[in-house]
Amino acid sequence: MYTNFHRPSRLLTPLGLALMMLLLIATGCSDKSNEDDSLQLLSTVPADAGMVSVINLDVLVSQSGGKVKDGKVQQADALEKMAGQYLKGHDLEVAKWLLSPESGVECSSAVLFFYKSRPYLYALIADEDALRAGIDKLWPGEWQTSGKTSHKEQVAIRDGRVLLLPDTDATPAETFANLSEPSSFRSNAYAETLAKSSDAFSSWATLDALWTGAGLSFSDLTLARMAMNMAFKNPKYLTGAANISDGGLTTSVSVLDADMKPAHCELAVSQLDTKLISAFGGNANCVMAVAVSQKLVKQLMQLGSSFGGQLPPAFSSAIESLDGTVAIASSAELDNMKGSDVESAGFKCTIQTNGKNNAALLQTLEAVMGKAKIEGNTFTFGNDAYGNGIAPVADVAKTFDGAWLGVATATPLADGKGKGCLYLTLKPANGSLRMDVKYVIK
Repeated sequence: MYTNFHRPSRLLTPLGLALMMLLLIATGCSDKSNEDDSLQLLSTVPADAGMVSVINLDVLVSQSGGKVKDGKVQQADALEKMAGQYLKGHDLEVAKWLLSPESGVECSSAVLFFYKSRPYLYALIADEDALRAGIDKLWPGEWQTSGKTSHKEQVAIRDGRVLLLPDTDATPAETFANLSEPSSFRSNAYAETLAKSSDAFSSWATLDALWTGAGLSFSDLTLARMAMNMAFKNPKYLTGAANISDGGLTTSVSVLDADMKPAHCELAVSQLDTKLISAFGGNANCVMAVAVSQKLVKQLMQLGSSFGGQLPPAFSSAIESLDGTVAIASSAELDNMKGSDVESAGFKCTIQTNGKNNAALLQTLEAVMGKAKIEGNTFTFGNDAYGNGIAPVADVAKTFDGAWLGVATATPLADGKGKGCLYLTLKPANGSLRMDVKYVIK
């Protein structure tokens, strides 16, 4: 999503640097106040940083199954496994050093931030001699000094802090260290919330920064901004929290307005009928569902006129009778749900209506999915190949409880060995919508 890292021969790869940022901050734990440490680090982050995350290292180590003794990690099996799966060569050497008790990095709070679309990470130093010794073994050459900053390759040391850089330019380390409070993120109204969080990861970002870093074409960017402004009143920021639990990573994301309050959802959202989805039975590799009320249908029809036109008559006729849950489960994974892949995959689909003016909707659906089974105001489609996949649909339905929209899909692991399952829901909360994401390795 953001710009690539510059990489001379001995620098970490982009993936390596990303994982190093996590491993660097998970190598030991202190008894100091995480909140105080977080606020100290946030005072060295520019006020106009586009994204800022606080990582509570003690929580991260505990949630990942690690053990800590005398302020140092004694066991980090999950982190070591992650490093071995994704890294090799010099990247793996650095990872092994960071996971050792002798790394010299203090496990308290750390701050990851994006400034001008480039990533930086701050952590506190427990033993500077040990930290320098490890860096000297991994990167040959002399340490350099810029102002009060000592640096080598992608590492800068100043005032008891270590800063991981996106390249070998250490100039930002001096700039960040000399920020006044009004010029630092410490002055942001959300800074205290981040510092006080008990989650493993807590994040804040501006939508403008995310749009800029997304690399979207002008037309896609315009569409994304339009969709966000249709769905929310005055959306300005995104906030998120992430934790490791139940064998996977769980993330929650909210949209805030200019006053740092939940942005009001402008859509007429309702909740899914999860009993209807659970009744599918069997297993699937992808399940998608959305609640479409008559109020939402009317909103969609009004959108065309609000932009000086109208929805195509065929589309309006097809959706005007929708009223309830629209759900589909398939043996095809989400990335493969197109063209002939869908036609050959097993699937089951259910659509609830208001029972009025169903002809156009039924005609459209039967042209794509075959003959419908009609029970009252509900249409059901499917084929005999349905039922195979890594996730029981009844279990997926439970994760959709209280949601307006839900998606679950199987995804291959990065190393090609095995699969994981990604669950995403949009749930009404505080007059807004909250996105919950969970990733579990099967």
